[in-house]
Amino acid sequence: MSSSIASENALQTPAPLDLLARYHPTQPVAPTPFWLPGLSSGIVGGLIGDSTLGKSWISLLLMHDWALQTHLTQLPITQQGIAGYLSLEDGDAVLSLRLHALAPYLTSQHIARSNAMMRVWDWSGMPVGDWDTRIQQIESLATQVQILIIDHLRRLHGLDENSNNEMARVIGDLQYVAQKTHTTILTVHHTPTIIPRDRLSSPRMAFPADSSQTLRARGAGVIHNLWRWCAGLSPRHDGGFDFIVLQARTGIASRTVIGSFQRNGPEGMPRPYTLADPAPPGMMGNASPGTQDAPRFAVSKPRKTL
Repeated sequence: MSSSIASENALQTPAPLDLLARYHPTQPVAPTPFWLPGLSSGIVGGLIGDSTLGKSWISLLLMHDWALQTHLTQLPITQQGIAGYLSLEDGDAVLSLRLHALAPYLTSQHIARSNAMMRVWDWSGMPVGDWDTRIQQIESLATQVQILIIDHLRRLHGLDENSNNEMARVIGDLQYVAQKTHTTILTVHHTPTIIPRDRLSSPRMAFPADSSQTLRARGAGVIHNLWRWCAGLSPRHDGGFDFIVLQARTGIASRTVIGSFQRNGPEGMPRPYTLADPAPPGMMGNASPGTQDAPRFAVSKPRKTL
C-alpha cells in the first residue's frame, strides 16, 4: 500500500460493525445493484482477454450502456450512473474515431446527455511518475463518477507486473479508493501469451491463452486473486467472442457466459449477435436526419454456464 494511502488508513481505522443492526435491520434491506452480474459498487474488478479481441471497444460500449442505457452490448445491466473511461493507451485520435462510429447507434437524447453522464480522459503518453502520485490522481477521477474503467492496468503504474508484492500494493490501493469513494473500478488487462514448444522458432506462431478454460490475467497471480470480480473475452470459432463472468463473490455463478459478440461493426466495433445495423439517418419513420431513434434490438439469447 502506498505511503500516503497507508498513513491515511492508519488515522481512519474503522469502528467494528454493529452486528445486531445487521441481523435485524430496522429498515428494509435494499437489493444490491449490479453494473454487471456480480459487479457491485465499491469494488475493483478486471476485464481480461487477448489484445486483439476488442477490450477497449467493449469498455466504451459498456460506459454508454451504464451512463445512457443505450443497450449497445445487450448485457444484463441493472445499474445506471455516471461512468468514466480512462484511456492510458489509445489517444484522442483513436477515441474520436470510435465515438464517431458509435454515433449512428445513439439517439439525439443520448448524445445530448453524454457530457453530463460520461467522462472520458486521454492519458496516453502521460509519464507514470511515482505510484503515490498516480493513486491520488485516480482517487480524484473516482470522485467524479460512479464507475471508472481503467484501460489498461499495465500502463497505470511503473511497477513490476510479475511481482506479487507490488501488484498487491496496486490492487490494494485501488480497492481502498473504490471503498472510500463508493466507486466501482474496472481494470482492463491482458492475458498471457503461450508459445508451443514446437513453434518456438517462429514468434508469429505465438497464440493467446484465451479459451473458456484458460482465461487468466497476465503477470503476478495476485492480480487475478485480489480482483473481487473478473470477466474475460473468449474467442469463438466464427471470429467473434464470448463475454464470460469468470469469478464473482455474489450475484452469479462463476464461468457464466452472459453475452456473445461478432466483430464486424464500424471501426472494428464488437456487436452482440442480436444487434442489427442502424438505419441511415432519416430512414426510421418520419424522423429527420440526426434525430432518428436508435436501432431496436431483439431479446438476447439464453446464456450458458461453462
